[in-house]
Amino acid sequence: RQEFTYLLSQIHEIELIAECAYAEDAKEKIELLKPDLIFLDIEMPEKNGFELLQELKATPYVIFSTAYDGFALKAFEENALDYLLKPTTLERLQKAIDKASKIINNQKSLNDKLHKKIFVKDGQRTHCINLYDIYLLEAAGNYTHIYYLDKKCMIHKTLKQMETSLPSDFFVRINRQ
Repeated sequence: RQEFTYLLSQIHEIELIAECAYAEDAKEKIELLKPDLIFLDIEMPEKNGFELLQELKATPYVIFSTAYDGFALKAFEENALDYLLKPTTLERLQKAIDKASKIINNQKSLNDKLHKKIFVKDGQRTHCINLYDIYLLEAAGNYTHIYYLDKKCMIHKTLKQMETSLPSDFFVRINRQ
């Protein structure tokens, strides 16, 4: 752990917020601090890393760092971002962190977009709609029907206008209507 902590201190993109020797301590810290990324050993006192992951209410991104190469397949089945064999070099650790940073930043960007809201005026009523709740936009001449949750409203914008104002990495146009 000391060697790994030292390597992490050499990488500027990482803020080390906790270090734990035992699985129960790690579980408490993870649930309290809610880190974006954890480095997890397979073999720990009390229980293994896979058992720890199963007990977490919300699982952060994981990079396994272990001396055992026989668990790699299981680690990736558990959605590990990477698998580092000890002893780990600074270059290999940097590569894993670069990969994780890219994935985490893309996810945060998508989450930001999904939690945006749009305001639409339907006649005299104004609706505040979370983008994540919209499941269909349908053309109706110079109007667009917006279907969200179990509701529907109609706005005075063409589907083309709506298409240009919504995030293209979340909404896809499948036909003219």
